[in-house]
Amino acid sequence: MSLSPLRAARRVTSRRDSTVVVDPVERDVVVAAAVTNQYVVLALAITLAYEVFYLAYDPLRLAPVLVLNGLLGVAYSSAFVLGRGGHQRAASLVALLGPLVQFTLVSSMLSRDAGLHLFDLTAGVLAFLMLTDDQRLDRWIVVLLSTLAFAVVHLSFIAEQVPVRVPMVVLDRMFVVNGVCSAALLFS
Repeated sequence: MSLSPLRAARRVTSRRDSTVVVDPVERDVVVAAAVTNQYVVLALAITLAYEVFYLAYDPLRLAPVLVLNGLLGVAYSSAFVLGRGGHQRAASLVALLGPLVQFTLVSSMLSRDAGLHLFDLTAGVLAFLMLTDDQRLDRWIVVLLSTLAFAVVHLSFIAEQVPVRVPMVVLDRMFVVNGVCSAALLFS
């Protein structure tokens, strides 16, 4: 079902002596669209914070990461346009899979020690908030993809074999920041 939150809100009917009544399916779509928008804002904030860090730390060494990170952030910000156009399912999938690809690819450049792949696990949990009950199959696909992405990064991208080398002390700090941020994302 493709409804913009505003169109769904207009379809709300009220009774004279009761509270507002909303169709449960439409309510789920509106809630999923709202959570999707909030998640994209948070993912873009994290992306922007890392862009600033990469620029301040060592922009020449981190140039490939800067470019990739920025381009993928711009790409999944299209979820706003999709959601505004009433395409909640597409917006939610772009919002979930865009950062999943971003954090996986950036991890392949910096290593698992940066902890960016911790965000991969959040996509599987957030799929249950950003996709409706009617999109149950999509939820489980996102869960599987996020688990697979986490495992691939964790088992494959060790610090000694990645193209962009960053000192271990920096990677350790990034891991802590990413662990705290991914936990906060799940519990906020």
